[in-house]
Amino acid sequence: ADIEQQGFVLTPGRYVGTPEADEDELPAAERLELIRKRLVEELDESAAIEMRLRDLLKQVKGDE
Repeated sequence: ADIEQQGFVLTPGRYVGTPEADEDELPAAERLELIRKRLVEELDESAAIEMRLRDLLKQVKGDE
């Protein structure tokens, strides 16, 4: 009956609601700052890993 009332349109948004937002969700500015800090930390870690890999590759090649 619901589908018929909607003109046989099967788009899910017509039949389900949107999820409730978490009440303890951080404001966008704070969330963005946390994401930025984590990205910087991960980029630093990536750079350190890259340097270690380059050193290991030099050792394998024998260019110590």
